[in-house]
Amino acid sequence: MREGPFFWGLLALAAYGLVSAVARAAELIGRLRPSGDPADEPAACVVLVRDQADRIEGALDRIARAADGELVLVDLGSRDETAAILNRLACRYGHALVLQLGHLTRQEAIARAVAATTAPRVVIVDLEGHLEKEG
Repeated sequence: MREGPFFWGLLALAAYGLVSAVARAAELIGRLRPSGDPADEPAACVVLVRDQADRIEGALDRIARAADGELVLVDLGSRDETAAILNRLACRYGHALVLQLGHLTRQEAIARAVAATTAPRVVIVDLEGHLEKEG
């Protein structure tokens, strides 16, 4: 089947959306960094993911570079290799925790992930089902 210009336009918009979402998450994490006051603590970053094995690594690399506090990677019952990729990336990052929470509701998953952190502030990044493959 031959895709027309409408398809390619939608694909370009989806790729732009991915880049924008990751950039916005990195910007929010950067804003929550401590102001220099020792009483300030960095924010934890909780990232929700499901079935993103073929496109998650680049997005998480960028988020991990921006995060200076705890990083909690939450797999919401992926049927692909996402969980294994999250475990590999957590080892690479060194400061990440992976939670495999099955098919909990979004609210339950967020509550468990936040409970797993010690940070006074938490940024939630929901990448579950919203990443589009680039290229």
